[in-house]
Amino acid sequence: SSALVIDVRSLPEFSEGHIDGAHHFPIEGLPDSISHISKTVRIVTVCNNGGGRSEKAAETLRNSGWKNAVWLEGGYFSWRDLDLPRIEIGEGSS
Repeated sequence: SSALVIDVRSLPEFSEGHIDGAHHFPIEGLPDSISHISKTVRIVTVCNNGGGRSEKAAETLRNSGWKNAVWLEGGYFSWRDLDLPRIEIGEGSS
């Protein structure tokens, strides 16, 4: 089943690079910033290294009714190191 990837880092961090298809909702705005998203959706929160902000964000969302919220272990940096699909500054330019 598909999941909604929510990047909870700051805008500068998100702008430098993020998982392809990730939505940017900084942790400071949660849960209000995603009030329009169905509480049945599976959500995966992402920060740089996993744990820390993403774990706190997933807990905040679970406590606010998004029972299927989990965090990405290893975070964006592990995703990048595994060379999985992502968007980076300068990607596609020569």
